Amino acid sequence: MNQPNNPQVLQLAHEDLAQLANVGNGSISFGPLTLSWNFTLDPLAFNASATILGVSIGQVTLDAQHPTMTIGGHVSKFTAEITLTLDIPSKTVSYHIVVQVPIIGTIIDKSGSIHL
Repeated sequence: MNQPNNPQVLQLAHEDLAQLANVGNGSISFGPLTLSWNFTLDPLAFNASATILGVSIGQVTLDAQHPTMTIGGHVSKFTAEITLTLDIPSKTVSYHIVVQVPIIGTIIDKSGSIHL
């Protein structure tokens, strides 16, 4: 005999709601490369990881002491370099992504920004 679903109500304290408003995550992909991130706004910190074909090539944490960092590596025939820069006043992270393949050369050269 089937039992009806009894959804439970979750109550959060005001402090918990405020904390949830200060976090986020996302990802973008360009060909074989995926850049994934999560961040907190208070204190401002941006954690990023990169993969090529699903294989990790590195991770970094950007904050006030380390506002610019680069992730790079190669998997199979793909080589990638991602430079990330945290702009604290505007709460954005700019990225520059380059992916290369031997003989062909650069197949991806993209820049943009992520608004936190």
